[in-house]
Amino acid sequence: CRHDLPANMRWDAFLQGLTPRWLFRPTDANLIISLYAPPLLPRYAATTRIAPPILRERVLALAPRDEGHVLVYQSNSTHRKLIDILRAATTRTCYVYGYAREEGREGNVIFKRKSEEEFLRLLAGCAYVIQGGGHTLMGEALHLGKPILSLPIRAMVEQRFNALYLERLGYGMQADLPRLEPDLLRAFEARLPEFRAAISRGTFCGNDLVFDLVDGFIRTRRLKLSA
Repeated sequence: CRHDLPANMRWDAFLQGLTPRWLFRPTDANLIISLYAPPLLPRYAATTRIAPPILRERVLALAPRDEGHVLVYQSNSTHRKLIDILRAATTRTCYVYGYAREEGREGNVIFKRKSEEEFLRLLAGCAYVIQGGGHTLMGEALHLGKPILSLPIRAMVEQRFNALYLERLGYGMQADLPRLEPDLLRAFEARLPEFRAAISRGTFCGNDLVFDLVDGFIRTRRLKLSA
């Protein structure tokens, strides 16, 4: 795809792009599962499709609602600063996953141990999500209409791509965790209606499209082999 990247991402994106460029090309066909769909480069336009995320049946079965709490999933749990900001910048109850501490409470912050059932229940009922830049949770949250504050890991360029487009499309905001401040979280909360409106116009479940495309690809290859 063709991207308009900020200067601080260009070199990292080039380096990370070397792996797929040399290990997985040339290809006859490309299927990209993505939250965003930038323009395809002309040489790939005829052989490439971009489809929305593939979602689990358990996520598709959820009924989204707004119970006012915040769901926080942060795999880079070394940053105590995030907990302090949650306590200082919002009065909402914040359920936090991914930290070494898996139980207990500090003010409005409740630490949780891993439980898929409870996690999905809290996801369906939250007002918004704070997470890294991972594709899976981001796709599930957007499908349920949840704005996202993304704190991507700087060394993981694919997370920075997700966070960049999340912000550009109006689905939420991104921030560098070490530089995160309470005022940014307050500004994010003030824009929740704006983010929800943008999310409502998007499409975040590509299951049927992806399965049809893969099935068509297999059928085409079988026909070529039989011929």
